[in-house]
Amino acid sequence: MTPKPRHQISSRQLDEQLFNAFYYYDLPGLAVAVGSGRQGLEYTKAFGVKSKATNSPLRPDDIFHMASMAKLFTGTGILQLWEKGQLDLDAPLTGYLKWFEMKDPAAKGITIRQLLTHTSGMPDVQDYHWDKPQTDAEALKNYARSDEIKNMRLLWPPTHKKFSYSNIGY
Repeated sequence: MTPKPRHQISSRQLDEQLFNAFYYYDLPGLAVAVGSGRQGLEYTKAFGVKSKATNSPLRPDDIFHMASMAKLFTGTGILQLWEKGQLDLDAPLTGYLKWFEMKDPAAKGITIRQLLTHTSGMPDVQDYHWDKPQTDAEALKNYARSDEIKNMRLLWPPTHKKFSYSNIGY
């Protein structure tokens, strides 16, 4: 039996709320997509422009850098696997990604928990490559296997449990 939502909102109501957020917060643009893996996208809408410089209209299918917003999805997915017993947060990353390597031998001991809590000792990224986005299915794996990552050294061993924000870790 599927639980019923406590409150359903119509597309018209959602349109109105999103437009009000766009208008009253003086946003240049706002794009929204709502859906599920099973049913695909059920609602898409865009308001405003994708660039104030060009004044080109924003479309629901425009691509954005998610930046740190992706950490919410990544962390949630990892914890869902942990809840199902399919992943051990305290196991070394290399147990799951056999191909992962860094110049620093201590990187072999990095655990998934340390990656999620920014205590792995991994440095932060220097070049985000915003100007060259990769969108294919292998993009993340290719970056993780790149010379940029392979040649990095840890700030300190992961056993030190020191916090340092690291986009690379996620």
